[in-house]
Amino acid sequence: MSILQLEACLALAETHNELGRRVKEALQVLDDALEKYGEDKISLSFNGGKDCTVLLHLYAAALYRWRKRSTITSRLIPTIYIAPPSPFDDLESFITSCETLYSLDIFRIKGGMKYALEVYKDKFPKVEAILIGMRRNDPHGGKLSHAILTDVDWPRFMRVHPVLDWSYSDVWDFLRKLEVPYCTLYDVGYTSLGSTYNTSPNPALLRTAATATSSISDTTSNISKISPGPLKLPSSGSYSYSLSVSSKVQDRSSVTPSEQSIASLALLYRPAYELEDCTLERAGRGPSGTPSTDMVTKKVVPSSELPTPASELKESERGVIC
Repeated sequence: MSILQLEACLALAETHNELGRRVKEALQVLDDALEKYGEDKISLSFNGGKDCTVLLHLYAAALYRWRKRSTITSRLIPTIYIAPPSPFDDLESFITSCETLYSLDIFRIKGGMKYALEVYKDKFPKVEAILIGMRRNDPHGGKLSHAILTDVDWPRFMRVHPVLDWSYSDVWDFLRKLEVPYCTLYDVGYTSLGSTYNTSPNPALLRTAATATSSISDTTSNISKISPGPLKLPSSGSYSYSLSVSSKVQDRSSVTPSEQSIASLALLYRPAYELEDCTLERAGRGPSGTPSTDMVTKKVVPSSELPTPASELKESERGVIC
């Protein structure tokens, strides 16, 4: 990956198609937030899900353009990660890779969303706006606007939703067109991510005899990406960064159990971007499912007996990883 990808993101906003219009609108929302607050008073909410991965890349492009025409020096991007009670190892690894790739300064915290924002406001009082990757079809997303204050009994932040009007297919069109790295779980049937307790591959993506070998090569190409290098955003001029991509694993004896589980799921489930009925995006979410994960190792293994903890029952409090 090079700076050309961020420039490609900006160029995409000038194209006359549906995705181009979505990108242009999102970048305008981000530009408005930067003009109003400045980047030092903005934080990014990032949990490794597909929607906030889109938001992260859009914000990186917006910052690239913003910093080229300002005198601000390169700095880390303030970020908050509200972790679920039992996160997937693969998701955690992806978040760590993004921390390096996009130069994020991540504040990690567990607990309900309201509690997490209270702690964050106390620790970073100058932050006034938080960028959130919610879409209208997410739980509690239907009545939102691009910028809306938190409720009066919550810590005071302006919630900014640049991808609010994006569809499921918009998200995947963007990620794949610009070759943006995303969590490998989406390549093995997961379409909406939460805790290991309540998240399974989407049954609508279970391979049939006709699709048993289709798109497996595309799936493994994303799984093979590892250890991206840092992306630095200076105030002006050009810059670049590199993404290290491993060759496909040949010696299966050297693969960790987690990688073996992911590779096995790739044979059972098609990737998330092949979901045809977008209303089934959250069909893999619930109190149980098959397969899910082992509660101790967090490795992706078949299971249908995983309980849903009380902290997962109110997603309005917990937030949603999508």
